[in-house]
Amino acid sequence: MMSFSNLTDHLNTTTGSSMQPELLVFAVFKIILAPITVVSNGFLVLTAYVDPLRAFRAPSSSFLIAMSVANVFTGLIVEPIFATLEYNDYFGKSNLPNLAKVGSSFSLLTLNVSFGMVFALAVDYFIAVFRPTKYKSWITIQRAQVLIAVISINASIFSILPHANVSMEIVFKVDLYLNSTVNSTLLVVSYILLYFAFHDQTKRSLNLRRAVNNPGRANTDEIEKIIALQSKFCRVLLIFVMFSTIPAVFATISYYLMEYCDPCQRYKAIVIFQKVCLDLMFIKCALDPFAFAWRLSRNRQALKKIILCQLGMLTQMRSTVQPDNISS
Repeated sequence: MMSFSNLTDHLNTTTGSSMQPELLVFAVFKIILAPITVVSNGFLVLTAYVDPLRAFRAPSSSFLIAMSVANVFTGLIVEPIFATLEYNDYFGKSNLPNLAKVGSSFSLLTLNVSFGMVFALAVDYFIAVFRPTKYKSWITIQRAQVLIAVISINASIFSILPHANVSMEIVFKVDLYLNSTVNSTLLVVSYILLYFAFHDQTKRSLNLRRAVNNPGRANTDEIEKIIALQSKFCRVLLIFVMFSTIPAVFATISYYLMEYCDPCQRYKAIVIFQKVCLDLMFIKCALDPFAFAWRLSRNRQALKKIILCQLGMLTQMRSTVQPDNISS
C-alpha cells in the first residue's frame, strides 16, 4: 500500500546536517527497529510453518503469514537502506541514487503487500461478523491464496517500475493514488462498516433472546455475555485502527504534503511530521505480530511449544555427550 519513494526523493535533495540534524535520529531509530521487526515477524513465520497446535489452518492465517513475510524483508532490506540514506544525508556525504532506487523498489513491494494483507484481514473479519453463516463457503484457503497472489502481483509490478523506463514522478503519483489513497480509504470504510455490522448483529442477538425468554427480556447472564463480546470486538477493532489505519492515513497525508505543498517544505516542523508519519509504517511492521497474532493464546502456546521443544532437544543432546576420558 505504501512506499518510501517520495521519502527517497526528498532525502536526495537535502544538503546536510546543518539543515536536518534530526535525520541521524531517524537513522538510528530504523537501525534499532530493524532487528525487532525481523525477530518478531520471523518467530511468527516459524510458528506458522511448524504449527504444532494446528493454529494457523484458517484462511485468515494465510493473510497473516504473507504480511509477516513481507515485514521480515522490510526489516532486513528496506529499513537498513533508508537508515543508510539518512545517515549519509546527515553527514553531507555523496548521494547513493542506486541504493535509493533499490530501497524504493523493495519498499513498493514489501509495504504494499503488508498493508494489502491488513485490508484482506479486515475484509475477512467483516464477512465473519456480517455473514457468519456464509463465512466458510465465501472465505476458503483457495480464495485467500488468490487474493494474496493478486496483491503480491500488484506490488511486484510497482516494485519493477523504478528500474524500467518509466518516469519516477509517474511511479510515485500512481502509487500515491492507486495504492496509498485507495487502500487508506478502503481501510477506513471497512472498519466503519465492520463496526455497524457488529452493532447490528449484537442488537439482533439481544432482541432474539428477549423474544425467547418468557419475562420479555434477556436474563442478566446473557446480557453480560453480549456486553463482553462487544468489549472484545471493540478492542480488536481498536487494534486494527491503531496498527494499520492510523499509519496508513497519516502516511498518505504526508505524501500529499510532499507532492502538492511546496511551501510546507519550508517549515521544519512539517518536514519532521512527514518523516514521523512515514516511520509509523515501520513501527506498524514491527508490531504486527503482537497486534494480530500474539494476542491470541493459542498462537502464544504454539510458539511456547516450539521453544520448549527446541530447549528439550538441546538438553537431551548435551546429556548424551560424554566427556573425554582423561588418563591419569
